[in-house]
Amino acid sequence: MLDGSTFFVSDPSGDVEAERADGFFHADMRHLSTWRLLVGGESPRTLASETVDYYSARVVAGVWEEDATDATISVTRERLVAGGVHEDVIVENLTERPQRIELVLEFASDFGDILECHERPKKKGRVTRHAGEQEVTLRYKRDDFIRETVLRFSEECAVDRERATFVVDLAGREVWKTCVDIVPVVDGEERPSRHRCGDFGKPEPYMPISLEEWLDAAPRLETDWDGLRETYGCSLLDLAALRFQPVDDSDRTLPAGGLPWFMALFGRDSIVMAYQLLPF
Repeated sequence: MLDGSTFFVSDPSGDVEAERADGFFHADMRHLSTWRLLVGGESPRTLASETVDYYSARVVAGVWEEDATDATISVTRERLVAGGVHEDVIVENLTERPQRIELVLEFASDFGDILECHERPKKKGRVTRHAGEQEVTLRYKRDDFIRETVLRFSEECAVDRERATFVVDLAGREVWKTCVDIVPVVDGEERPSRHRCGDFGKPEPYMPISLEEWLDAAPRLETDWDGLRETYGCSLLDLAALRFQPVDDSDRTLPAGGLPWFMALFGRDSIVMAYQLLPF
């Protein structure tokens, strides 16, 4: 998932245990290299996983008791990327009896530079972690350079330097939710997500014109070949994802040919793309 210079790469479960170029990146640096959800000490079984829009994704998972044929707990993760990251974690008791569950979110950051992360970063600075009430700050410092990642949890939990632990009592068929904000801090300025709890499916990426307006302005394809029509529609969405707004208060965007790994305003990728996409 991506939105401009912010992007999040995970496995289909929604988890991140970065070996190479995955995790949460903002302004050319990885702000999360570990992001893992556990229920009862184990990873839920992923049932469905999809990128809904290029800036949002949903993962649905289940938890089975031993020898059970049906899941007893469902866990849904709804993630939005826009500046920072907002993630809703929704847990439902699928049985008629009450259940107590322990839900854990594990986290870490190596603060790897975007170009270092194709291998394991070798950092010369120091990473520290400071836990507070329902939030934790991961901090990287090298000389005068500082980056931080702030994690905030909407529901009561026990937070330490590596995990947030929720103990949840669910009545039969009850639903519980916590909202998580993953906030990068650059030059002392917090850059939170523009989204809040329950926003999934509603927001648009932050662009001068909405995705719908951009698609409406694109050349129209008339064909009775379904495969071509679907390919064209998917290609338009891919092009929309490559829109890059180099200056925050500008009303212009350009196609970033190297997005997200080598995004720049120069180089042949962006030049060639700009010429190819003049009709759009």
